[in-house]
Amino acid sequence: MSVNPTTTGSNETLYRNATVGFVISGVMGLVVLANIGYPFVGVAGYLALVGASFGISYLYPGTLFDEGDERILDSASGYTLLIFAYGAAVVFPVLTVLYGFGEFEWTPFVSGAGAMLLAVFSLYYAISGYLYYRR
Repeated sequence: MSVNPTTTGSNETLYRNATVGFVISGVMGLVVLANIGYPFVGVAGYLALVGASFGISYLYPGTLFDEGDERILDSASGYTLLIFAYGAAVVFPVLTVLYGFGEFEWTPFVSGAGAMLLAVFSLYYAISGYLYYRR
């Protein structure tokens, strides 16, 4: 497929927005449909929309996301981890103290959130350690 230089910028914006929109729609659909009792429909929709997003990225004749985008995403990832780390550093000790006073009960949801944070940060530090070792 040939690329027309006069429309490349607008096409790139359209394709970038479609790529991101499909992923966001897939995640939102998965969450909503799973919570209203249609988990399999949610998973199917998620896979279809995320697959379409990958298809667009793969089939687009130019570069949709460049080094500038990577720097932005790296910064966003760093800030996201920082916010979750500080949040967990405050929330879980407070919940543990409240549990000790009998004012809080550990529900499966809160326990799962704690386990997910442990998994995310364990993976992050394991990968960081490996990358430092390789360098």
